[in-house]
Formats: sequence, structure tokens, C-alpha cells
Amino acid sequence: MTSTLATPIPSTSVPNQPVKSTDSLDNASLTSTGAGDRRVGPELAVSDDLFAELSALAESLGCTLLHAGRKGSTLQLVLDHPDGVTVDHCASVSRDAGAVLDAHDYGSDRYVLEVSSPGLDRTFYTVGDYQRFTGSLVRVTHRTGGKKATVVGRLESFDGDRDIAVVQTERDRLELRLDDILATRLEIDI
Repeated sequence: MTSTLATPIPSTSVPNQPVKSTDSLDNASLTSTGAGDRRVGPELAVSDDLFAELSALAESLGCTLLHAGRKGSTLQLVLDHPDGVTVDHCASVSRDAGAVLDAHDYGSDRYVLEVSSPGLDRTFYTVGDYQRFTGSLVRVTHRTGGKKATVVGRLESFDGDRDIAVVQTERDRLELRLDDILATRLEIDI
């Protein structure tokens, strides 16, 4: 479930229930955040200043803004919360983010604002995600020998000094450099 400015949350929504993300962002780049936790994953669709202001807004509600991405005419804000993102979190950020975006004169064209959780199959947005989800089942798309490959395996470890993620697949143990990783997502581990 997501919250948008264009569509009010139905009154049948159950507040304080975690919501599932609908984002499917997969273009990777490596940038840096002001907080020192390097970004890995989809590029931001907003300026660093606007991202910082939207992050402060999310933090005022106890959430973390993981990403602000554009998909067609939709601006997607992805939130996280230690106890799970609720519909109330999404609604509050959606309502207040609209005013912040207007103040920054964001977007020369019309857009729909979508606020959601990262979902169970969340994309990794920062180096910290590799540390946080060590031991989890992951799907990693990476460059190897000039080609793109995707593997599913267990994230065994992450060496932050060398920027190496170790993934154990059914057949191989791979040491993947962050520079070669295009996208990483959690796999639902049943």
C-alpha cells in the first residue's frame, strides 16, 4: 500500500500496519549522503538539498528517508522505520512533503507523489544495508567480464574497508566489489 497526494488513503485502511513497497527501482550509482553513509543503488531524482530537507521531515516522524526516485510521472519516496512503516507514516510524510516540494518549486511538469515502505524485497540504498542484512538471502545484479549477471544467494559478509560483499550461492562463493554491483535486493526467505 502506498500513499499519494493525488489519491487520499481510503478510510478502510488499517492504521499502524506495515505497508509493502511497490517500487521496482534498479538503476545503480554510487553517491554520498551528508550523513556519511554512502549511497549505493538508484540515483536520486531530487537535489541533495531537497533530499536533506525531506530526510529531516521523515526523521521528525521517526522514519528514515531511504530514497527519492522518479518513475515516469511518479515521484517515489521510500521510508523506513525500526518498527515498520505504517499507513500513518506514509500519509504524514505525503502531506508534509507536498509543501516542501512546492517550496523548492520541484518539477516543471505534473507528478504524483507516492510514499511507501521499502517492502519485504527491499532494494539496498546504502552501504549500511549490506552490514544490516548480512546473513540474509539477496538477489544481486552485477557486472562480470563486461556482462551483466544476476545471482541469488546468502550475503555472508561485507568488508566496509575494501567494499566487498561476499555472497554464497548454491554453487559459488562470490566476492563482489561494490563498484561492480548494479543492484541488490532482499529475497523473501521462506
